[in-house]
Amino acid sequence: MTISMDIGGAEQQAAALLAGIAPRDGVEAALAAQMAACHEAALACLGNARREDLPQSARTGELRTGARLMGLFTQQLGALERHRTHLRREREAAESAERDAALRHKFAQQDAEREAEEALLFPSRAARRAVPPTDEAIFERLCQRFERRMSGEGDAVADPAPPAKAAGAAVPPPPAAPEAPLSRQQRRALERQGRKARRREKAG
Repeated sequence: MTISMDIGGAEQQAAALLAGIAPRDGVEAALAAQMAACHEAALACLGNARREDLPQSARTGELRTGARLMGLFTQQLGALERHRTHLRREREAAESAERDAALRHKFAQQDAEREAEEALLFPSRAARRAVPPTDEAIFERLCQRFERRMSGEGDAVADPAPPAKAAGAAVPPPPAAPEAPLSRQQRRALERQGRKARRREKAG
């Protein structure tokens, strides 16, 4: 039995193989062309191995060559799969990084909007957060509180006295509100200002 090579059929098979692979970039296109050539050569060798007019040694050689080419074709398929897996992982990593960047931008924008709303609703809180009080300001407030304490006024405003039951009756003054204890920061600021005042007196 004689097998004739159909050039047109081989070209159609190669075109069908390339269409089935569907290369997505230059690397896949080059690999697909090699796979088509390897597949066509393997089929030709296997076809020659079936020719009865060839000696047994030649037919055996054609069969071995065709088997090696089919093994090479399988390796090329594995390389194509690894390349596509690598591209898929790179694409997934890029998409994940893009999503993370979008989330970070969204959270930063939400934080900025929340801080702007707090600044509009609570301007005193925003001012205190932006400019912390100095030691001189703390010492000034402590001195004012100390003077009010010595004069018996207190920090808090007392409740208004109830009306007298009878006209001309004496109304006792309202009790002063209890003074809140000084915090550690306030005590340290007061001590620092006292030391500075004593050093200035000694220097004078």
